[in-house]
Amino acid sequence: MPSDIVEAVKGKDLAQVKALLAADPELAKTETREGSLILTAVYHGALDVVPIIREAHAELNIFEAAAVGDADRIQAIIETSPRQANASNRDGFTPLGLSAFFGHRDAAERLL
Repeated sequence: MPSDIVEAVKGKDLAQVKALLAADPELAKTETREGSLILTAVYHGALDVVPIIREAHAELNIFEAAAVGDADRIQAIIETSPRQANASNRDGFTPLGLSAFFGHRDAAERLL
């Protein structure tokens, strides 16, 4: 159930996140009011669960890549769709804003 995965992520419950995603990998695509499950994890400081979600998740979008500091993914996205570098997510953040806020200098530099 989507609410279970969200609560497990917010609670930083690694075992529960692993179990829920093992039972239903599609839960990695859960959307919350904060955005994707990966963004929710980052926003709540649940950085240890991010790699677990990424294993079950397809490719990161530019906002997720910015929030987790995946500079190579950011580069790949802006090479094929340069306008995404200046896009805003539902919170109003740009990829550059997310990269800077979460301290990912290399990712931020790719967006300049």
